Amino acid sequence: MRKLILIKTVILCFISSQFVFSQRGFKISSDQKRLALVIGNASYQNATSLANPVNDARSIASSLKAIGFDVITVENATLPDMKRKVDEFGLKLKDYDVGLFYYAGHGIQSRGNNYLVPVEANLTTERAVEYDCVRADRVLGFMEEAQSDVNIVILDACRNNPFERSWSRSTAGNGLAFMNAPSGSLIAYATSPGSTASDGSGSNGLYTEALLQELHSPDVTILQMFQRVRARVVEGSSGKQIPWESTSLTGDFYFAGNNIQQNNNVTSNTNNSYNNSNTNNNNVVSYNNNNAYNNSSFKATWKTEDGDYWLYINDKHAPGTKSTYVEDDVIVYDPGTKTNYMMRGYRNNIDGVERAAEPLYSPSAAFYRCLDGSYWFYIEGLRIKGTNSAWVDNSLLVYDNTSNRHFLFRDYKFNCDNDIKPAEEVFSRTNVFWKQKDGSYWFYVNGLHVSNSKNEWKGDDLLVTDPNTGKKYLLENYKNRDDNQLREAVSYY
Repeated sequence: MRKLILIKTVILCFISSQFVFSQRGFKISSDQKRLALVIGNASYQNATSLANPVNDARSIASSLKAIGFDVITVENATLPDMKRKVDEFGLKLKDYDVGLFYYAGHGIQSRGNNYLVPVEANLTTERAVEYDCVRADRVLGFMEEAQSDVNIVILDACRNNPFERSWSRSTAGNGLAFMNAPSGSLIAYATSPGSTASDGSGSNGLYTEALLQELHSPDVTILQMFQRVRARVVEGSSGKQIPWESTSLTGDFYFAGNNIQQNNNVTSNTNNSYNNSNTNNNNVVSYNNNNAYNNSSFKATWKTEDGDYWLYINDKHAPGTKSTYVEDDVIVYDPGTKTNYMMRGYRNNIDGVERAAEPLYSPSAAFYRCLDGSYWFYIEGLRIKGTNSAWVDNSLLVYDNTSNRHFLFRDYKFNCDNDIKPAEEVFSRTNVFWKQKDGSYWFYVNGLHVSNSKNEWKGDDLLVTDPNTGKKYLLENYKNRDDNQLREAVSYY
């Protein structure tokens, strides 16, 4: 039982008019075609070998076949193998409605780009990465060109860089860099950008094991599924590994359920058991160390009496929740399911009657709403105040200094209709971002646009000095990035 405290505050923003927003939705049906490329690299010749990627790739490939995907599988691929299979996948994808790329193995970031490492690579210098590895953008480029309805990229490749020690001067960071998801796509990382993930101690890696357990959950949207994967990995790593997604999907996609036909003749190589029919399976996720819930969609209900509320997940009381008012409603965050729920009409329903709680899905667990030039911001059920913000074209970049996190209110100008919407987290280790359009750049520090910055060329890069602090930042590969995309600025010493 939790006591709810009413908060009456408003955060002012910079616009004063309302806009109308509409978006195209989709739902994948049984007659639409699905294609996947699955790569697992483990036997590295000049770097640390990995235990699980080949097992991971085999298990994922088998699971995807069971839910209607045609699958191209590659194991321990060299650079020519990887490029050839990516190209083959890109050409075939034009005849499919859904594309999925899964990679397990070494992956590194360099100069703000992500690279997938073939098994024979010997990266003695950072410059060699560009020529001896496959850029993740190569896959995204083919996906955009194919114009599929839905494209999904899953990267279980966020391990430590095994080559960095031999590089004399490195701009590479840990794990993988954040990538913007092109329209109609989702990019999933085994851990948050800039962090590293465990290879696991069993036959599958920690992240892929969780993915295999959730992939066949019936009638669960893709965002719900990855949220469940995240909950499993967070629990399995004691909070050390937090999977992440970047998405620009505009509708619901289901891997499994009544809207597709599953191939029941295909079974998985994983040791995790599941029922690959369209009925509910017997997998459970632990909750608060004592309770268990079926892998079907969480049933969430609530009731309230005398200002106190009870949230129930699958008919069990959910303790430790956090909440705040959203006008007449209440948003509540349950740490057990790692999900926000909306208790609609809370103010007018203090009568002890149990009602359905509406799940709200966001990879960042953050949401916002906007009305009449003001925005309200929520993270894990709590109202966030004192944020910085700046325009990024039609979107709003928001910085929460308490959690030291940045969020993008995408298409904010067209979403000021008072509806609750997910906030997309964007990553920068320096808390500094930039973008370039038509030869001009925009520079953002801690959520604020900084003007009058000095700059000078450093090869293809641009070195920018923050006039407020005197700190220098590198806008990497500036000459070739006139694409208006928001990117991390790298500290320069």
